[in-house]
Amino acid sequence: MNIGFDAKRAFHNHAGLGNYSRLIIQSFISLYPEHYYHLFTPSATSRFQTKGKNVLIHSPSSFKNKILSSQWRRRNIIHDLEKNQIDIYHGLSNEIPARAYSHKIQSVVTIHDLIFEKYPNYYFWWDRKIYHHKSFQAAKEANRIIAISRQTKKDLIDYYGINPEKISVIYPIISSIFFSKSDEKQLIKARNELNLPARYLLYVGTIEERKNLLTLVKAMHILKESVGLMLVVVGKPLTYKKEVVHYIEKNNLRHRVIFLEKVSNEILRNIYKLASAFIYPSFYEGFGMPVTEALACGVPVIASDIPVLHEAGGESPYYVDCSDEDQLASVIVKVLEDEKLRTEMIEKGYRHASLFRYDLIAQQLMALYKQLLSM
Repeated sequence: MNIGFDAKRAFHNHAGLGNYSRLIIQSFISLYPEHYYHLFTPSATSRFQTKGKNVLIHSPSSFKNKILSSQWRRRNIIHDLEKNQIDIYHGLSNEIPARAYSHKIQSVVTIHDLIFEKYPNYYFWWDRKIYHHKSFQAAKEANRIIAISRQTKKDLIDYYGINPEKISVIYPIISSIFFSKSDEKQLIKARNELNLPARYLLYVGTIEERKNLLTLVKAMHILKESVGLMLVVVGKPLTYKKEVVHYIEKNNLRHRVIFLEKVSNEILRNIYKLASAFIYPSFYEGFGMPVTEALACGVPVIASDIPVLHEAGGESPYYVDCSDEDQLASVIVKVLEDEKLRTEMIEKGYRHASLFRYDLIAQQLMALYKQLLSM
């Protein structure tokens, strides 16, 4: 089978869609070496390094397509797909080439979320327009859609009127890194190099309004310094960070909050494992990958009581109304002080995270590919 992947994000994105793409491609190469994998990207970078006789990387060959790479991915790539006799093409990040169906190319698209439809105020109008155009076209024209959560499937039905039978819910893969153990030397090294405190709460995610970091910072303020807790924030900062920092400075919390960004998964694993608890106060998600990563690392999780995070976390996390900083502060104290509760949360969490291992997810994807080609 010749399987084509839209690999732009795998080669160019540090986290998020990049991780999703890399983990799927790597899993297929590892588990199903009998197939050929064609990676289509505007350009290859050192961010994603993979090799094998059955792995081929394709980039635009003509000067025009190199300059107009977005146009190549949207339309002109069809000629490359036909030239390489691609049996199935998987758009890993909300888009596929336009009118691929008219060329008899079987296509699958992963839709990660439609947050820009549900909460348009979180996005610039031009970004919303682009996201809508790409996602709507891909959802309508793909032979099959993969939604990364039941919530995303529901949104596809509600906003785009997609037939539910066309949509398969297949969750993202958790990197094996987060299941691997860290020895004491690795943890000590991470603590020293990053200057991590003895006890800290952890937040991982883009620093944007939707993810609601400010409520967590307010909960930290309620807990007071006497509790001996600090907050470590790992994530890419957007303009919302200014609002968070303003509150931190106004309430004299700067010495209790540490900001980190662009850390590798190997380092992030150690940051998770050293944390006293992981907090995810997001208002809305396509899935909520940091929740499952934290569970795989054996960390108690406190998360927003929203449906999609119940998918990501199962029965392990303590779910709360994360618009209420008083409730959040109270639950943090409970989770930190109740050792029996912590043990139960950690054990349930690891079992739930195991459902997202690469071999299980890759099997589901391969079964979908074969079903589609047999129709």
